[in-house]
Formats: sequence, C-alpha cells, structure tokens
Amino acid sequence: MKEVLTAEEVRLVFSLASGDDVEACDTSGARWGGKVDITHPSKGLVWILTHQGERILLDIHEHTITRPGHL
Repeated sequence: MKEVLTAEEVRLVFSLASGDDVEACDTSGARWGGKVDITHPSKGLVWILTHQGERILLDIHEHTITRPGHL
C-alpha cells in the first residue's frame, strides 16, 4: 500500500469518467490498459475494462493510474 498519495493522483481519480482511457500498474510490475467503467472517487476505486476484455478493480492506494502515455 502506498504510504502517501500525491495531489496529482487524487485529482486524476476525481476527474475520471466512464469511457476514459487509463493505464495502471502495481508494485509487482503488472500493467493494464483500458477504459474506465465505474468510478468511486471518495473510496479511491476505479473499475476498468481492459483491452483484453477483463474487468479489473483498481485501488489508488495499491495501483498507479495514469492517462495513456504517462506510465
């Protein structure tokens, strides 16, 4: 779990909307790309539909989430 979230990370989660493209990674190096399905910004959670057709729950405290080209 991340000890401190950056202001940019928090702003990003609050600005995401259904259909937005995102990229994400975790501390193990796993990476995903896809479109936002559902957000729950007050909890720091984002569901995405990956390019491979998977639905993944991302937690801002566990994952780094960026816009494409910024990962």
